[in-house]
Amino acid sequence: MDGESSQKERVKASFEITRKAVDISTEDISKIEAVVYVMADKFLDQTEMEEIKEGICMTQLGQMLVEMGRDEGRREGRREGRKEVNKLYNSLIREGRYDELKRATEDTEYQNLLFAEYGIS
Repeated sequence: MDGESSQKERVKASFEITRKAVDISTEDISKIEAVVYVMADKFLDQTEMEEIKEGICMTQLGQMLVEMGRDEGRREGRREGRKEVNKLYNSLIREGRYDELKRATEDTEYQNLLFAEYGIS
């Protein structure tokens, strides 16, 4: 990597090197990629980071970050879903609609109708 390459090109080349590495452990490659990513974040502007994003996603680090994002999204979705279900069940209990509460625990389609009835999204 000569001094004439742009920083963006150097970052791209660094990620390409880690992608082709075979004599380095997966753990060490992830550490190297993390350092390259931190350096890229420090020295590249937002536009340049967007341009190399696809290359980053193809790295082990990128794949780990994507999976972490998915896991966090799933956890957040479950938390939100529980809040909505609890809100529905509390409303049904408050109104004494116990038979409907029981049915809502067993019938997803009916539960969705009740969500719509109560304006719970």
